[in-house]
Amino acid sequence: MSESGSKGATAFLSTISGLVVGGAIGYFMASRSNKKEGGGGIKSRSIDFIEYSDGNEMPLMASPRSIGYNASTDASVTTHINFLSDIMNRLWPKINIAGSKLMRETMEPMFANSLPSMLKSLKFSKLDLGHVPIVIDNILVHELQIHPDTGMEYIQWDWDVSWNSSSNIELSTSNNMVKLGVKSIQLNGRMSFWMQTLSEEIPCFDAIHYAFVNPPHIDLDFTGLANVGDFSSIGVDIKGMIRTMMKDVISSIMVLPVKMTYVINPVTDFRDMYTSSILGLARIRAHSGRGFQPQKRTLRSHDVPDVYLKIKLGREQPWKTKTIHNELNPKWDHTTEYHDFLLCSKEQVIVIEAHDEDKGAMDGDDFLGKATVTVGQVLLLASGAHKTLEVELVKEERKGSIQLTGCFVTISLSILPFTTKDLSSLNDNANEKDKTANRVAGLLTVLIQQAFDLPVEKKDAASFVKVWYGAKQIGVTSVVTDQPGYDALNPLYQVPFHFSLTVAELDKTEKASVKLQLLNQATELLGEISIPHDKIVKAANATVRETAKIGTKGASLAFSVSLAGVSKNVLEVTAATASSCGPTADVTASTSYSPTTEIIQVSITKAYGFKIRIMGPFKRKDIPDVYCILRFASNPEVWRTSTVKDSVVPVWKNETRQFPLQSANQVISIDVFEANSKTKDEFYGNARTSVGKILLNGGSMDLEVIQSNKNTGIYITVHCQKL
Repeated sequence: MSESGSKGATAFLSTISGLVVGGAIGYFMASRSNKKEGGGGIKSRSIDFIEYSDGNEMPLMASPRSIGYNASTDASVTTHINFLSDIMNRLWPKINIAGSKLMRETMEPMFANSLPSMLKSLKFSKLDLGHVPIVIDNILVHELQIHPDTGMEYIQWDWDVSWNSSSNIELSTSNNMVKLGVKSIQLNGRMSFWMQTLSEEIPCFDAIHYAFVNPPHIDLDFTGLANVGDFSSIGVDIKGMIRTMMKDVISSIMVLPVKMTYVINPVTDFRDMYTSSILGLARIRAHSGRGFQPQKRTLRSHDVPDVYLKIKLGREQPWKTKTIHNELNPKWDHTTEYHDFLLCSKEQVIVIEAHDEDKGAMDGDDFLGKATVTVGQVLLLASGAHKTLEVELVKEERKGSIQLTGCFVTISLSILPFTTKDLSSLNDNANEKDKTANRVAGLLTVLIQQAFDLPVEKKDAASFVKVWYGAKQIGVTSVVTDQPGYDALNPLYQVPFHFSLTVAELDKTEKASVKLQLLNQATELLGEISIPHDKIVKAANATVRETAKIGTKGASLAFSVSLAGVSKNVLEVTAATASSCGPTADVTASTSYSPTTEIIQVSITKAYGFKIRIMGPFKRKDIPDVYCILRFASNPEVWRTSTVKDSVVPVWKNETRQFPLQSANQVISIDVFEANSKTKDEFYGNARTSVGKILLNGGSMDLEVIQSNKNTGIYITVHCQKL
């Protein structure tokens, strides 16, 4: 994508993310104001029930209640989850107008720069984001954090963002050759926020950094031409191009470890306000699989699968394991079959896919199933000598319907922190016994703050910076042009770049240099700076921070470049303590952490309120076959219960799952289905509540199933118990 296209997409995304950031600023400013006025206590009733990770301020759990207290009748408890959503709901009519205007101003130039020539004139003929606002849920405020290197204090909080719009959007080209509509935009994901640098002067912080923890789910429901053919006959898939463009842009600019910044104090240097979110390396090993079945074939012997795995963490590219041929229970050599990913959060999702390799020229590899699990779950639930975790693969048969495959995969996870105090890993020999082609030996971090005194006319300024490591381009900033609020001749970029250095890249007689290129108008090179590897290694804290002349016409560039090595010591880190392992922690061999995260056991025991239906001319009785799909907070794991057949009062026995409990605000969401053998499974509706409500209700609660905002009279009984 072009730099201008990226900039336009960035501005469009700020329509969404800016709303969330604005709510965050309002919340924290209100919190500080209330503390000051009330002698340290937060007065707002709804804020009273925001959860804190350190457990010191937990009115929701600390309120004295009798064992039979029904939390669902307490309005103060029911509103704590939706405090910010309520604000968003009130503001939405204004947000709709402002957001629609910004979307038009930014997306139309992006179409002109990024779409094929026949679609470059695509413009909005109608643009209304609809009446459905963004919903914010599962809020968790962490205890005060301190960066291990700088001692800088910062505040972190996380929440889920969900938007299923009822938009009315129409687009067409200037010649009306293409017309299409978008009737809904779906955006779902978990976001983290970091407020820093903290001070004792109003507004008490310099900036808010924010990002999605994992690539969010984003989809556009098209109508018109884009839903019928998309010019597929001439190889143009309009809806696919737009969807891919949005997903790629989001992943590239606001999914960890990449963060966006909302600057509050414009005089603060970005290099002072930014801290990395990278906790270290997550080394994921493939161990084994079981339960795979041969494919039955007519008049030929059954086909035993050739199994390989694709494993992905966060926004990084998937890693493919070796293929184990003709094996129903494949085993990998875990000592060499591993891959290093950048770890930023224990809530990052590991996606594991199993495939059957087909070598035929016309045959695609068969998909065998998928499992999703968070880093925190692996750290908390792994067991045995190699700290392994077995996960079951599932297939999504129909929308919302999950089929268990009976196939299992076993993996393990170890964490290796980065350190600036020991850079010896940067000199690792490529012939080491444990060497693999992609083993990470170090981390390069580049921060681009600002350029000064560009030697161009203000009206012609459209500058950006490219970052290179050797011959490999590792990043490019957005383009800064002459527009209100921007100084195009002294442009602020304020962008971080992170690059994993592998053994293969470092095992060279002469290490590669970092090169920064300042460009204008796409191709005009204003100058470049080269920072040798040895200069970075020898600098204090392995960091070169300069405002240096670039080119020969008086321009200069403010930047910093730093290196970190990989610790030789593997940490045994639990879900509770993963966030305490800073990106440059100085770790000794004896470092170990004991588990402190609470575990919540969730059980579904029964349901009632289903009805027998009379079907067909012979008045056959249709008694429901019921199953549930449970999702816990932002956890990606989907739990499908067994199907209870022919019962209006289904009962489940030993249907339990365990999850890491971070907050009483974590939400349990249950979809209820009737299983049908010949037609699509029927969706009865959804029931949801917070863990805190169930615990306050004595550990058990009957949740009513809701469909399309209407009561169904169906109830699901859920139990929660802390272990």
